[in-house]
Amino acid sequence: MTILFCDMVDYAGMTERLGDNASRRVLHEHHRIVRDAVARNGGREIKVQGDGFMVAFGGVAPATDPRLAAVVVIDEPTAGQHRGGEVAAPVYSRIVGGALRLLAVAPDQPVTTPEELPAGPALGNVRTAALR
Repeated sequence: MTILFCDMVDYAGMTERLGDNASRRVLHEHHRIVRDAVARNGGREIKVQGDGFMVAFGGVAPATDPRLAAVVVIDEPTAGQHRGGEVAAPVYSRIVGGALRLLAVAPDQPVTTPEELPAGPALGNVRTAALR
């Protein structure tokens, strides 16, 4: 599971340098590029505010025989943390880990290479997503 927060560096400064019309064209192209990448990789747009995006990518567990799917979205995190690994991943881990324990589902062994994941239709995009 990944939460992506992204925005353009110095959008306000760029608007001052290029003007409103040119900066709007750049912003629309930025939105198109981000949305295309999100769609290609199975993400879901949660929120767009100006030049900033919040995007969620779900996770399944365990990866080799999925029993649960979950997405954790934290809107406007505080305390200076904003990356998914810092903010949403620990919450996802507690929720999914607790649910797996309640269901008595054994955890996967650690995976370090794509070859270690079993092939099969049940995995879908898990093969690539599990190693990101």
